[in-house]
Amino acid sequence: MLIEWFKTNQESEVARSLAFDQFPQQWVWNWKLKRWTMRKRGFAIGRMYYAHPTLNECYYLRMLLNCVKGTTSYKHLRTVDGIEHDTFKDACITMGLLIDDNEWHQALEEADVWASGRQLRDMFASTLMFCEVMNPRQLWDAHWESLSDDIETMTRHECANPAVTFSEDALKDRELYEIDQVLMHNGHHLEDFPTLSKSNYIPSVHGGNRLVQEKLAYDQHSLTTDADNAEDRLNDDQRSAHEIILNVMTNKEGKLFFVYGSGGTGKTFVWTTLLSHLRRQGKIMLAVAPSGIAFLLLLGDKTAHSRFKILIDLHD
Repeated sequence: MLIEWFKTNQESEVARSLAFDQFPQQWVWNWKLKRWTMRKRGFAIGRMYYAHPTLNECYYLRMLLNCVKGTTSYKHLRTVDGIEHDTFKDACITMGLLIDDNEWHQALEEADVWASGRQLRDMFASTLMFCEVMNPRQLWDAHWESLSDDIETMTRHECANPAVTFSEDALKDRELYEIDQVLMHNGHHLEDFPTLSKSNYIPSVHGGNRLVQEKLAYDQHSLTTDADNAEDRLNDDQRSAHEIILNVMTNKEGKLFFVYGSGGTGKTFVWTTLLSHLRRQGKIMLAVAPSGIAFLLLLGDKTAHSRFKILIDLHD
């Protein structure tokens, strides 16, 4: 329908006076012939599919279609005042359809006074995911030094080498890698933001296995406190299940357990106690649940479909 709109604009002066969302007022889409024909009677309001800002170019294409009249091609749609732009987003910016990123710059500048580099990276990633950032690259270029102020210290601790230093390019690579880790935890990637460079950093710890690093990154002191407090609060039945499962794991017997109980009897409390007890020992525990509601009750884990990439058969 869009391609045929371009063709109709090439052929009709009347068509060129309408934006794409206004077109159905005077033209009708002929499903059989696959082209637009002049409306002979009746009235219609144009409707367009919704596009979320995270869809990037689709969102900006839709924005232009609501404003620009008489367009004859994608190239023409990206051309503003005789200058062809590389992306629909650039065309929107030139036309003044998008606000600037001043509020996000100010937010990062204010947080820089008190926040650590890691907190700023979390904030930067959240801004990319949930806010309408017009120019992610410009935002990163302006604040990358603040976002990386703990990178060298963190790396020295990981390598147990106080002499570790980074060049500027290496520091940026490591910082982008850390931002990418935050994004991946939330179902996104750096590739979702094309203007940002892809990180070339390859972690050497644990053979570069991100999942292993993630599952060994718990606060051991906090886990020890949580485990001790939880074990003291177990009732007799909960303690029995807890001890039986621990003994099987300690003896490496490899068994499957099904714990049954009515709602509110403390099944989840048994799981979280076991997880804290074993993780404080440095063991890697993968706790998964069948639904999003259930996995929120488990510390730092995911649904089975997300963790093991199980395909979901969707039905109407």
